[in-house]
Amino acid sequence: MDKIKLNNNQISDNNRCFIIGEAGINHDGSIQKAKELVDVAIDAGVDAVKFQMFDTPKYISKDAIFASYMKRALLRKDETIAEFFRRLEVRKKDMVEIQKYCKKRKILFLCTPFDIQNVNFLNRINVPIIKVASFSLTNIFLLESIARLKKPVIMSTGLHNLSEIENAYNILKKSNKPVKIDELQKKVWEYNSDLETHTVETHIYRIRKKIQETFKINNFISNTDDGYKLNL
Repeated sequence: MDKIKLNNNQISDNNRCFIIGEAGINHDGSIQKAKELVDVAIDAGVDAVKFQMFDTPKYISKDAIFASYMKRALLRKDETIAEFFRRLEVRKKDMVEIQKYCKKRKILFLCTPFDIQNVNFLNRINVPIIKVASFSLTNIFLLESIARLKKPVIMSTGLHNLSEIENAYNILKKSNKPVKIDELQKKVWEYNSDLETHTVETHIYRIRKKIQETFKINNFISNTDDGYKLNL
């Protein structure tokens, strides 16, 4: 397993579990709430806290629809999906403020970029690890822009098949930096599939086995309810 070296930590077979708290977009567009999420992550004892950056017009198409869980967060019944995500965007200067707050509180700041512009922005503010969202695994232009940064990457697999995972992995490995694979979770398939539980578990086992054989690894990042956890 490749090592990821950070200022005060190292992610490898020989180090303890490195835990990332997922703040995501749970700040509701409020910088104060974002800072509170940082505080909660620190209280929970995690090693890093991760946010998301996106540009709504680039991220949301006109024919996009709400996922069922999003509807519970609507401010009003006629709020459009574009309006919904627009209020969850974080401006660049505000993300810098969040990053500075993380530094002040002595916790590692991480962020997932959804487009090339935000990839370059995160590079400019020296984010040490880039997290690739599962829905970005087939976004070749985005993956290539991330690979050019020559930084370690955590790559989510989501609902992708082995061919898509392998292609994304090979693009990201052009950086010659570590690429960690965030394993797909049973609950993701259960929420997005009509398959029975035992069928889902069998599929996950087969994909995970193929990943181990293809990439010669035994280590995965688990996407848990509370964040990301490196399984060693």
